[in-house]
Amino acid sequence: MQPRPVTDLPSIELSSVIFATIAFSIRVYVQKNGPIPFSRQILRINSAIYSIVSLFFVLQIGGLILRLLGTSSALDIQETAHKILLQPSTDPKDEALRYLYHLSKFWEYVDIFNVLATGGSIGIQFSFHHLTTPYLTYARALTSPAGWQIFALFNALHHMLMYAAIAGVDDFVGVDIFPYILPYTLYFQLVVGIAVEAWIVKVRTIGKEATWETWYPIWPNILCAVLLAIYAGLFVRDAMLEKKQKSKEE
Repeated sequence: MQPRPVTDLPSIELSSVIFATIAFSIRVYVQKNGPIPFSRQILRINSAIYSIVSLFFVLQIGGLILRLLGTSSALDIQETAHKILLQPSTDPKDEALRYLYHLSKFWEYVDIFNVLATGGSIGIQFSFHHLTTPYLTYARALTSPAGWQIFALFNALHHMLMYAAIAGVDDFVGVDIFPYILPYTLYFQLVVGIAVEAWIVKVRTIGKEATWETWYPIWPNILCAVLLAIYAGLFVRDAMLEKKQKSKEE
């Protein structure tokens, strides 16, 4: 991959510092002066755009997977899994798409800024997730990309629906559908992602099929599994706290 912006750890770390500084500054400003004018409208507009961008990723990454499936010589599950999860894609669009997907995680910083600008609060789950996702995509989409498409596909699908909900699609159609769908897409993407990374680590390290020497380093798969597990734990924690709070209010 040719050198591109924010594709190395120092530049990603710098972005984290800038992100934290801007977020803290917005929070201090809002505490002193109140919500920033038009911030709710900007939040909805940005969410609508990001939902459309996520749809783009769903279609493009889905197309990559279908083309990989089309190159399998048989419908054998093991062969197909090896083809998709262990071998780097030779599709000419793969490298550019991986980079765009990585860049999209920096765009998500704006989501934090918008929420803070409206006077909203940022919990541990929300801040940790947005702060660390660029490191996850650096590891899996850029450093060790074999099989990156699976989590990215379901992650993009979840974000397409989530940001559509934030943009107010439910209000537009007059039916509350997203509150019922989003919990399933949220946990499904995480469970599938963790399972994929665990399978890749197992195959590459245990037994006669071990492929330590093949293609890419294995630490990104381990890092990805750990981060996804932390996200899942934080989401469960927030859900339990919310449920406890509701029971107290009742």
